Amino acid sequence: PQIGATPEQRRLEQLASFENSGDRDTIARLAAAALIRFAQQGDSSALLSLAASIGGRDDVKDAMAAVAIVLTSDDEGVREIPRERRLAAADALLAGIRAMAVNADARLVIEGALAKLIG
Repeated sequence: PQIGATPEQRRLEQLASFENSGDRDTIARLAAAALIRFAQQGDSSALLSLAASIGGRDDVKDAMAAVAIVLTSDDEGVREIPRERRLAAADALLAGIRAMAVNADARLVIEGALAKLIG
């Protein structure tokens, strides 16, 4: 866990148990770039692209948790999105992880969660 990380982020990092930290970092960079693009340009297609990118992964639950970590971070570009929307999206991703236990469509679950970011 990162020094200074919030308790929520530390719990989410426990959920995102990738085989190697490189995978987690790749997803985190991808998520941050999409979220910043959405925040700065209002480009909701960046969110759909993110959903497609992580929805097709074999480790989709870990990827969803990694995106939730980014959403709960206080990174400069991401914090341009109102906190309540970021927390709603992170919460929806965690609910989606639970829904995946009953064989839900990952991409639709992720798209629904990221839709919380759109005002």
